[in-house]
Amino acid sequence: MESLLNYIEQCVVELNRDYPSSNIVLAGDFSLLPESAVVERTGFDQLVQQPTRGANALYLVFVSRPMYDVTRVVERPQSAVIVCNDQRVATCNKRKEIKTHRKKSPNQHASFLEHIAAIEFYLPHTDIQAAFDQFYSTALFLYNHFYLERSLTVSSRDPDYITPDLKA
Repeated sequence: MESLLNYIEQCVVELNRDYPSSNIVLAGDFSLLPESAVVERTGFDQLVQQPTRGANALYLVFVSRPMYDVTRVVERPQSAVIVCNDQRVATCNKRKEIKTHRKKSPNQHASFLEHIAAIEFYLPHTDIQAAFDQFYSTALFLYNHFYLERSLTVSSRDPDYITPDLKA
């Protein structure tokens, strides 16, 4: 570990000597090097302020001078760190949402209409509310029977025009 830190320090000294106005970025998996030791040896600022693997911040980005406005950690499918000057990167994590959908086809409509044509609606109740409740429960049963509800997944990376109906 000490030899790696010495090597990094020597490289930074040489780069600053040969290219004094250059910006230096040191990035990668720092699971074996303490962040404080890298900062102490290079004088760089560390940009990543949140965990990158589990509860640990292992993927780090060190810069010789301020040059990036945005630092984001993308968590899926594998962790990555994005640094840039574009605020639009703020929502880069993919989100999934389960939506329900009822497929409606001409065959389903024909079957439904054929079935309800054979039904005689008899409402023995004189109470209007009870008659409506009976009609509503029968209509809901038929709707659920002929037009099955299915679940599908819509993600935040799908274009806006991809609705559950279109995706199904």
